Amino acid sequence: MSFQPPPSCIERTVANLRVAEPDGIVANVIRTAFRLGAIEILGGASMVHGFTEWTSRGPSVRLSDGASHARRRMILAHECAHLLLDSVFAQDRLKDWGEDYLRRRRRLTDQFVGDALPSLADEVSARGYEGLCDEVGYELMLPWREAVRFAEDVQCVDDAIKAAEDASVSVAAFVCQANRGPRRFALLRLGRSRNGVWLVTNSVAAPRGWHEGTALAPQSQGELELLSKSQTHMTWTTLETDSESERLWMSLRIRGSTGIALYEPC
Repeated sequence: MSFQPPPSCIERTVANLRVAEPDGIVANVIRTAFRLGAIEILGGASMVHGFTEWTSRGPSVRLSDGASHARRRMILAHECAHLLLDSVFAQDRLKDWGEDYLRRRRRLTDQFVGDALPSLADEVSARGYEGLCDEVGYELMLPWREAVRFAEDVQCVDDAIKAAEDASVSVAAFVCQANRGPRRFALLRLGRSRNGVWLVTNSVAAPRGWHEGTALAPQSQGELELLSKSQTHMTWTTLETDSESERLWMSLRIRGSTGIALYEPC
């Protein structure tokens, strides 16, 4: 995804759509989905993370049973974008239920989108329809301006974890939205493989050479192994990979065979 602020058409659409909890930060994506006409939200999506099935009674949303709570909320936020916009940008998914069905759905879309529709169509041309749904989903979960405000107080990985928990989003989603502001963070998830090698298992905005599956250098391997057996769960350290990547000074939280690290370029 782009780490530029989202276009104003996305911000305006989400502002019209978003249902927040009393604290004003945490999005109630379940209420939002029902507000958009979902007749049910079920588990059982096995081949994909989630999808919306258009039926004669209305849209039925299916989510993966295996995803974490924060991940399921993000998937549902993405599906809310489909509930809102399929009647314009994916009409073939509704065609089996007739023109009157499509017109009713289009009226609901117009209620929330209004005059932003031409600009949203430009975004579909620029990033694809699924890309637009991702952008709407992220903004629905945690408006980027709120994430940037939270990021002002982030000094280490524990601060990022706390900010994400306060907003009920994943740390990755928080970093994605926070990176739209003046600060830039890189998030690394680390794990020890079955043969004892520490690897990068996932990353957000990571520097070159820190991609998924990259093994850490021997010295970093040893340091992580020691930390995994100690009572010091959050620390600052320098890590490097086996590839010709730069050494990074980062805050790191280790629990057993997994870790999460936050790095902020100078």
